[in-house]
Amino acid sequence: MQTLTLALATSAVFIFTLPASAVNPRLIVPGLSMGYIRLGENVEKATRPLGPPQDQDGASGRSWSMWYSRARNKARTELDVYSVHRDGGRRTVVEQVRVTSPYFRTAEGVGAASTLAQIQQAFPLLKDVSLQISESKRSRIIMYDNQARGIAFEFARKSKTDRQSLHCFAVIIHPRGLSVTSEYLGY
Repeated sequence: MQTLTLALATSAVFIFTLPASAVNPRLIVPGLSMGYIRLGENVEKATRPLGPPQDQDGASGRSWSMWYSRARNKARTELDVYSVHRDGGRRTVVEQVRVTSPYFRTAEGVGAASTLAQIQQAFPLLKDVSLQISESKRSRIIMYDNQARGIAFEFARKSKTDRQSLHCFAVIIHPRGLSVTSEYLGY
């Protein structure tokens, strides 16, 4: 949490305690927020500034909404918001946020494009929770999760044999104390 002091011309001083992400739109706060999008927040309110999603996939009260961006001469990046119905379907809230853009970073300075070694230094309690996506294609998502902190990292291999050559492809925030795979849907 950071304290923001606002002094008005009337000499009134207001002191607000805000989460760091409210002050820094690039900050990943594990288990809490990715930029301005907060876990547990109403999904429509949280994603309104992004406009309508460019893609969606969902069923049974769960949904992935996806937004894509491409900076000049750069690879396409993706922001995904996973939402679930709560309270018998009366509320739809943000459950996970996944981002592939290196624009977003944790306070420790890691994010998409960081190496496994850099991430392990910042988050030493990572557990390998890699997923088998397709048996026929032998497709696998290499993923490490820090369940206690509420943050997971997806990796792409630069070399088939060297695990330290893994580079982070995406960062996912999720509720603290839960595994990223407890709600994770492959897409």
